[in-house]
Amino acid sequence: MDALGASSRDAQAGWVLFRESNYTMELDEINARLTQRGFNSIALRTYDHYRKLERYGYQRYVPINQLDVETLRDPVWV
Repeated sequence: MDALGASSRDAQAGWVLFRESNYTMELDEINARLTQRGFNSIALRTYDHYRKLERYGYQRYVPINQLDVETLRDPVWV
């Protein structure tokens, strides 16, 4: 859960909204729509994560920690 109490399910729902808006929806609008649909609001950290997912070309939601591992340039274990 993030600082606002959002679960992974909430973050995934927000990602769908963001992606379906062609990556243009702002954080406040995402949170308003999430609340309308019975989800918890997401934090700025999650919104920044959506932008990173977009930059890397992801269509499906990937959790923050997983994306960080997948996008490491110089993993210590390789």
